[in-house]
Amino acid sequence: TRQDRKTLLSYFRDTTLAQLKNAAISSLEQMLKEIRNDPNGPRARSYAHGKREIDALNDSPEARRLLKEMVDSHWSAWPDTPLPMLNDETPREAAKTEIGRERLEALLWDFEQRCTGQPHDPDLAKLRKQLGMD
Repeated sequence: TRQDRKTLLSYFRDTTLAQLKNAAISSLEQMLKEIRNDPNGPRARSYAHGKREIDALNDSPEARRLLKEMVDSHWSAWPDTPLPMLNDETPREAAKTEIGRERLEALLWDFEQRCTGQPHDPDLAKLRKQLGMD
């Protein structure tokens, strides 16, 4: 049935994501170990070079402007974007039902926990207001 297929796809997607996360964590731990063991080695030099490039981008007014435009565009479209966590409803649609509001509240709470004061963090008060959840 369609529901069975959806359940299987969800299982395989979650399994694959878990496997990818484990591989990424393992690779990251290995990379950090290599950098610590050989601070002058190729991995450490590559890391330092990448960090300098990121720092230069962070200092660039043009890069900050472009990042702000991208972030603003993303969060402006977000309320009307179907999301798997909301059973493929948009946040705006989910806000209209009790179960949808519960799922949406959990998602917004998760965002709140992950916010670190970075430019890409969502304006949760603005999102809540747009969705009638303030």
